[in-house]
Amino acid sequence: MPRPQPLLRFAALAVLFLACAEDAPKDGPKVTTEVTEQLPPTSGEAEIAPWLSTGAYKTWSCESAPHTASGASGHSKNRICSNEKIAKHDPASGPWPVGAASVKELYDGDRIVGYAVARKVTAGADAGAWYWYERVGTTLYADGLGTENAPKSLCGDCHSRGTDFVYTAVSAR
Repeated sequence: MPRPQPLLRFAALAVLFLACAEDAPKDGPKVTTEVTEQLPPTSGEAEIAPWLSTGAYKTWSCESAPHTASGASGHSKNRICSNEKIAKHDPASGPWPVGAASVKELYDGDRIVGYAVARKVTAGADAGAWYWYERVGTTLYADGLGTENAPKSLCGDCHSRGTDFVYTAVSAR
């Protein structure tokens, strides 16, 4: 049997793609959930704790050393790492792009005792556009998208004083 011509294969794939795209939900912004070295999980502590333990975020743009929390922060001594979406974005050009993420190591002396993670999961300029996670020791303070598990009020209220909910953006090295 003869092989289909490349143009016919392309046309068939285009029709299939368009048919699938029309079935996509049209009722609100898409929430990104992909997980990579640059994108922490957003599906809860069962996935984010192992992701943090890999240290993938340590390849991001990170502050050189832990320091006392700045301003009116509710966090302890910390060190912040920003992924490429934050490190290479000029906040003067608008809100952080979907996929912007940061990891804050929380310290007691020289020992990491917890983490705070933020990841922008949908377009928008409110706390609901972010996934928030914070655990210190055995206490889980936030673990949810937008308003789930109260992170919008716990994390978002304080971070609303930052630029699109980010206080410290560590620039690309």
